[in-house]
Parts: sequence; C-alpha cells; structure tokens
Amino acid sequence: MRKIIITLTMLVVLFSFVGCQKTGKAYLQPGEVMSVERTVSGNDVTLGIAYDSGLIDANEIIIVADKLPDGVTFVSANPTADISSGQVVVWLFAKNPPQTLGSMTIDKGIPSTITYTTTGTAVAGSTFRGKWGLKIANIEGLFIGDEGGPICISDADCQTGYGCIGGTCVPGGSDYDLNNDGRVDLIDLTATLDMWGQTRNGMVIDLVFLTNLLDSWT
Repeated sequence: MRKIIITLTMLVVLFSFVGCQKTGKAYLQPGEVMSVERTVSGNDVTLGIAYDSGLIDANEIIIVADKLPDGVTFVSANPTADISSGQVVVWLFAKNPPQTLGSMTIDKGIPSTITYTTTGTAVAGSTFRGKWGLKIANIEGLFIGDEGGPICISDADCQTGYGCIGGTCVPGGSDYDLNNDGRVDLIDLTATLDMWGQTRNGMVIDLVFLTNLLDSWT
C-alpha cells in the first residue's frame, strides 16, 4: 500500500512539473485579445502570435508589421510577407480566409509563429519596432517589449519638410494621417491598403507611401 501511495505521489508531482513548462509560444495576459512576441537569434527572427479566438470577429483581418533596425534588411519569411520594402515587413491574415481588403485577397489564416531572416548589422541605437492590429475591431498594440519614447514632440524637432506625428518625424507630416484625426494609426494603414494605386496630395498610395506610413504608425 505504501509503495502505491508513493508512486501516485511521484506521478502527481511529475504531471504538475510538466504542466508548468513553457512551449516557446506567445501567451496572452488576462483581458488581452492578441499579443505578438519577437525572438531574435543572429539573422533569424521568430514572431510568436497568441490570440483569443472568441474575442475576434469571424471576418477579422489581422495586420502584423515589423520595422527592422537601421542597417538590417529583410530577406525572406515563412509565411511569405504580403508587403516588404527593405526594412519594413507586413503580413496580413484572416480569421476565416479568404477575406478582401481593397484590391487584396487575404488567403492566409492566423499562424502561431512567423519566422523570417535578415541580413546586415544594426546601427548603434536602432532597434526593432513592431505592431499588430485588428481591422474590424480597430485595435492595435506593440509587440511585447517594443515600448519606447517619442523621437519628437513638435514639428520644430524635425528637419525641413517633415512633421511630428505620434512622436515620429514623418515626410510631409499629416499626408499620412488619412482620416485627419491627428495621428497615424491602424485606420490610416487599412485606408492605405483600401486606396492602393490612388493619389493623395500628389503622392501615389503605393509601397513607398505605405513604408513611410509604417515608419510613423503610432
């Protein structure tokens, strides 16, 4: 009888220990809808994604955007990036694909991880800066650990031809604030994709426009 009790006790301890182990995936904090956590190992980057399916609309479109440090360039990714230009990389996912966004068809479901490779060496003081967003819910958040202070406080802190939006110096300033609410945010990003190929204030809504908008996305 004593041997059986000891054996059962050991099994309970073992299962309790196993249950406490991390799997390497991103986790949600209480009340969170989504989180993205970046792990960097040399030139390899992994983005762990966690989300509460019950809090996301069935037709939701998920945006994951990463801005690489100065001196570092994007090479390739799995899943394939939908938009990339040097240091800016964007993925679009749907809870229930396919979904449409402007002229784009979103045919990828939400993955648990994104992996991508880079080349180059980061300039001193420059870091990764990532954000995620939900189009229908109109909410967004920084990647875990990507909090940072503003680069500018007003237009006076920026060079000629640039404006201060959301703490970042942006070419042309409010040209990237598509709904004129005083900040460059998820609404402007999705509006950019909806307006792809059109012209605003003499600027074509294309990859260059999107790249600059992402640089100023607050």
